[in-house]
Amino acid sequence: MPLVACAGQAPLRLASGGEVMTAAFGHSALVGPPGWLPDAAPGQLLGLRLEGGLLSVEVHDATVISEERDRRVRQVLTTHYRTEEWFAEDELEARPGALNRAIGYGLLEDPGLLTSPVTPLNELLYDALHEVDRVSQSRDRQAWEAGDCVTFGISGMPEALCTELSRRAHTYGMPLDQYVILALGHLAWRTPFAEDVGPWESWVPDPPEPLDHPRVRSV
Repeated sequence: MPLVACAGQAPLRLASGGEVMTAAFGHSALVGPPGWLPDAAPGQLLGLRLEGGLLSVEVHDATVISEERDRRVRQVLTTHYRTEEWFAEDELEARPGALNRAIGYGLLEDPGLLTSPVTPLNELLYDALHEVDRVSQSRDRQAWEAGDCVTFGISGMPEALCTELSRRAHTYGMPLDQYVILALGHLAWRTPFAEDVGPWESWVPDPPEPLDHPRVRSV
């Protein structure tokens, strides 16, 4: 997947000669000259290695993949991917640039991160990138179990306000609805009548005093 994004900008040179580019067959794919992919038996994996600007292809048995290595790659890449867009409910294909930036940051953190074969990233990262769904479901369930929980929704919010609130929610590492509830609660208890709210009727301002002088109507 990262190489597809790169080849979409410019062809990748093959170590064996020739170039690889992208083509669409219902989904993006890498296409190269005849014989650029070696033969592989069922159950074997084709490993793509980009080194020194040259792309090479190797055949590996599935047993070469280490669960520990997969776990490390998942941890590093999802951390960097989520740092950029904490609450994005998208697929990897929707943001290839963000994925490649996460890979670049991951390689700065651990230069040997991808030197050994790993599971294809769209399979390796799928569950991890949807961790936000599980977090939201768990948070909602805990709120309902605690009782005194009402449904909260926002509609008709101006786009500029939504953008600003989303930016602040991202800064604090929380979803938009959680940040809005926190902000509203904070504002409610900073009002002058916070210590003694009283009946809601007392919140209504008094009607204006009648005018002392007579009104003059122009004819």
